[in-house]
Amino acid sequence: MSLTTETLGRWKVKYHSVSPPFKTTECMAAIEQALRVSPLDVFWLQDRWRVYLNKNYTIREWLETGTSDAGKSHRALLWLAGAPQSWRLPEEWTHPDVIYEIVMASSQELPPWLTGKETIHRLANTESGLRKTISDIDLKQALPVDFIIARNASDKLSKAANTLAIRLVSLP
Repeated sequence: MSLTTETLGRWKVKYHSVSPPFKTTECMAAIEQALRVSPLDVFWLQDRWRVYLNKNYTIREWLETGTSDAGKSHRALLWLAGAPQSWRLPEEWTHPDVIYEIVMASSQELPPWLTGKETIHRLANTESGLRKTISDIDLKQALPVDFIIARNASDKLSKAANTLAIRLVSLP
C-alpha cells in the first residue's frame, strides 16, 4: 500500500499487489513501487506513531526548530485540570507543528496566557471516566491525539493515557 496526504489527517491509499511467486524479490518490488508514489508520506507515516517525549526530552528537541509540511501536524492535550492557575506550559514544550487543545475542570478559569485560538475541553469530574473522556476528545478530530502534557499527572490520568496508548508527559 502507498499513502498520499490529501488533507490534515486524511490519506489516499493505493494498493500495490505482489506478483507471484511471493518471494522477497517480488515483495521488495511492490514496496519500491509504493515508495515512489510519495516518499515523504511513507517515512512520515512510519514515524507518525513514534512519540519520543519525556520530561527530559522536550517537544523542541524531538521535532527540532523548523516546521514541517502543512499536513504533518501533531495534536496534544494540555491537561490543566487540577493544575494551579499560575502554572504555565514551559516554552521548550511549545512548537508550531503542534495543535494544542486545553483540558480544564468545569469551574477552572482560563489562564491569561492562552491565545484564544485553542480548543477548550471542560471536565465535569477531573478524576473519573478519564479514559472515556480522552477517547471522546480524540475522536472529535481527524488527527489523533499524539500525547498529553500535564503538570504532576495523577495516577488515574497516567493509567487512562497508558490504556489508550497515548504518551503522557508529566511536568513539575
